[in-house]
Amino acid sequence: VVVMFEASIFCYGALGRFLETCWHIRERVNPDLAVAGILRGLIDARRTDNKALISQVADQYGELCFETILTRNAAAGRLPLVGFENNNELDRAVAQYESFVKELLRRVE
Repeated sequence: VVVMFEASIFCYGALGRFLETCWHIRERVNPDLAVAGILRGLIDARRTDNKALISQVADQYGELCFETILTRNAAAGRLPLVGFENNNELDRAVAQYESFVKELLRRVE
C-alpha cells in the first residue's frame, strides 16, 4: 500500500486511522499486506500551512514517509488536456513521479 497524503487538516486527521486499518487488515485478513510508505502529494510548496503539515507528518511517521514529495505544478495539471504526444512540458510534469517510482522500487525489492 502506498498511503497518499494531501496537505490538509482532514487528511492529516485521517492518516493514523487509515494506517491502523491497514495493519488491522494485515493481522486479520491478509498477512501479505504491507505499507510501502506515505507519499506526500498535491503539495503547494508556496503555502506555509502545506509546509507545516508535511513536516508534521515527517516528524510523526519518520521513515514511513517517502523522501519524494510531489508538488502541484501546472505542467502536470495540463496533461489531461494536452496529452502525452507532442507535449514539450512532459519531462517537467513527470520528473518528480520518476523519482517516486525509483524510491518505491527500492523499498519493495
